Parts: sequence; structure tokens; C-alpha cells
Amino acid sequence: MSFELANETISFSNLVAKIERVSQLQSFSLDSITLEGDEDDLQVFTKFFRGHSHLESASFRNVRFVSEGMDLELVLSMLLISTDKLRVLSVDGCPIKPSVITAITYNSTLDTIRMVNCGLTDENAMKLVDSLAKASRITSVDVSGNKFTDFGSHAFSQGLKQRTQVTNVQVDGVTKTGEGSAVKGSAQTVSAKSA
Repeated sequence: MSFELANETISFSNLVAKIERVSQLQSFSLDSITLEGDEDDLQVFTKFFRGHSHLESASFRNVRFVSEGMDLELVLSMLLISTDKLRVLSVDGCPIKPSVITAITYNSTLDTIRMVNCGLTDENAMKLVDSLAKASRITSVDVSGNKFTDFGSHAFSQGLKQRTQVTNVQVDGVTKTGEGSAVKGSAQTVSAKSA
């Protein structure tokens, strides 16, 4: 079953109550949601995902918090580290911290990851290559709309080519797949590795 919520302000407790009504949750999506609550509420929400046995897809788009200083770091890390069927993780318009990038290395089921408009920098790109090199199942990556320089886009693409099994890459809105395909950054074009 799926859970989708869009264009709403909701407390963590109400969100958890709604999610708990869905049996065998396989797909989870929050789109343009503002979450109300404190750090304790965030931890309760995060615990919902610990060891979740059915979740295959999770999407967070433009998720905001009423309380300052809160973000999705704990939730995303929990999803990556403790779910055993997660295949697709999509984050769009939400800041990504380095700890989330590191958590990718602990996921053995993920095959597609989207980190779009997440404020990732060249430094984050290289950490992401390191994590993707350890997460051998991931074959599709979308990092469009981030803050990569031309150099960062090129280094990211070359790192993926040399160190990972990623065959489908999207950077700055350009998608290329398969052997000999091009991965285009702002002004750089390089080849992507095939599996």
C-alpha cells in the first residue's frame, strides 16, 4: 500500500497516526509538507521507519519544519540504514547533510537515488561518489539542480565512471544511460560507466 500527503501543514503525531493506518506500507511520499513538532516528535516519527519490512520507495519533496534547526537528516539516515527493501529514495528541495550521504554505504537494497535541488556542493559530490562506490546495487543517480561547479560535475561523473556500477546519471537535467553515454554537467561532458 502507499501513503501520499501533499500541500499540508501537519504535526508529527498526526502524520504518524495517518501512516500507521496503512498496512504493509510499500511507498511513502511527502510533497510540499510543513511538519510541526519538536525534536522528540521527530524522533518518534523516525522510529516508525526503523527496520520497516515492506517499504520499497520513499519520496520527500519540499518538506519543511515549523521549528528552526530541524531537518530530514535523522529520517533519511534511518531509512537508509535500517530498511531492508528500500529500492528508491527521492529527495527534492530538501537540504542533505553529509551524514545522509555516508548512510548510503549501509544500504544494500537501494538501486535508485535522487538528491535534486538539495544544496549539494563539490565536496558533497565527492563524498557521494565514495558512498556510491560502497553501495554496489545503485545504478541510477539524479543530482540535478545542486551547487556543483563545472569542475565538480566533471569530477563527480569521472568518479562514478571509475568507481561505481552506476549506469544512469542525471546532472543538471541531462540524462544519459548505458555504455559510452555522456554525463553532462554545466559545461562538461564525460562518459558514464556501464554495468
